[in-house]
Amino acid sequence: MFIGGDGVQPAVEVHSVRTCRRAGPDGQDLRQLVVEITQRRRGYFDVEQQRKEDLQPTREKGHSQYDFTFRGGATLIIDLRDGSLRYVIRKRINDNERLDAQRRFLQTGNDGLALTYRQPSPDDNPFAMTHRGV
Repeated sequence: MFIGGDGVQPAVEVHSVRTCRRAGPDGQDLRQLVVEITQRRRGYFDVEQQRKEDLQPTREKGHSQYDFTFRGGATLIIDLRDGSLRYVIRKRINDNERLDAQRRFLQTGNDGLALTYRQPSPDDNPFAMTHRGV
C-alpha cells in the first residue's frame, strides 16, 4: 500500500501489518501489532545533483535517470491492549549522513558487497562477477 505525501516527500509504503503474541518479562501474555513501513529516495553520486532533485516535487521527476535507490523506513510495535506505541525502530529517509555513507560505499569499486547493491557497469569484469554470484 502506498500513501502519498505532499508531492515533495517520498510516498510511504506499508509492507506488512501483523499481530504477534509473546511472553513478557514476567510471563504475561503480550499481544502486539508489528507494522513495517518503507520509503525510497532517488540517490545521486553528485551531491549537487542530489540537492537539486530533492527540491523538485515528485510529480515533476518523471523517469529521470538516478544512480541508486536509497531506502529508509521503520518498524512500529504497537501494544494491542491500549493501542500505545511501544517501540519504533527506524532509519530515516532524510538522513543525509547515512545517504553520504551509502554513496561512498557504492563508489568503493568492485570489491566486497558493493556489487550486491548497484547495477553492473561496462567496466566490471564479467568473469569475476560470475564467481561472486552476481
